[in-house]
Amino acid sequence: MRISKPSVDTFKNAATVCMTSKSVKPIRVHVYVDTSAPNFIINAVKTLFIPADSQAQLRILGIFSAVDSPTSVHLATDCDVCFVVCGHNNEAAAHVATHYVENHVPCALLARSSVEAPVLFSESDETFVGLIAATDASVLEQKLASWVVAVLAEKGIAFARAFCFARKAKVQQLVHSCALQNAAVGAINFIPGADMPIMTTNQMRLALDIAQVYGREQDLSRMGDIAAVVGAGMVYRSAARALLGAVPLMGIVAKAGIGFGGTVSTGRALAARFELEDRIQQK
Repeated sequence: MRISKPSVDTFKNAATVCMTSKSVKPIRVHVYVDTSAPNFIINAVKTLFIPADSQAQLRILGIFSAVDSPTSVHLATDCDVCFVVCGHNNEAAAHVATHYVENHVPCALLARSSVEAPVLFSESDETFVGLIAATDASVLEQKLASWVVAVLAEKGIAFARAFCFARKAKVQQLVHSCALQNAAVGAINFIPGADMPIMTTNQMRLALDIAQVYGREQDLSRMGDIAAVVGAGMVYRSAARALLGAVPLMGIVAKAGIGFGGTVSTGRALAARFELEDRIQQK
């Protein structure tokens, strides 16, 4: 049986993706706590910021440490992201946040409401500042996860790997981005058969990224995931080709939709499997 060139290219791409997969650098996080902050925020931070990755670097500091100790204000260069739990001491919180933002370190202010949050001392870049205002722990967790994966971009994988509460948000971001790319590839097909290697390679990278989010190592154990993605990609492409042959114009739209939907299904299935494995291990 003759193997088509797109299929050969797909498997070559699979090997390349596995060999060139990069390890995730440990995330570096600073958390400043004002002990006068609402108890539900302090308790939520205690629960959420328990590192699942032993290599994650987490520092918990008092809000006045950067004010009272001159050496502490130089910690920003050793940090990827900063969180400030706000209470009644707004001046100290503003001092800490302003310093980190001026050093181009993303900083989130955690408060019960925007009224209780401090005002920064300088004209800071808003892209580095986040206000996470919530009146209960569940809303705080959702807003915090959404903000951190958006502001950290690629480093969001390392953060989600270390702090489980951000995993679903990061996976959703990864899946949506990959699905849009594959939808575009499916809709614009300049060379017949060229879409299969491109779309499947995108899905393979997505599979490896999701594995990293859930703390899985990038080794030969991931080849099973890669093989499943390649097999699913062939099924999706066969369905798209059938639609394109039956209804040429509508087939193009359907092909883009299959590229998008197939990627979403693959990403969700992988995430669900990792979550199930984690739950089983915790029992």
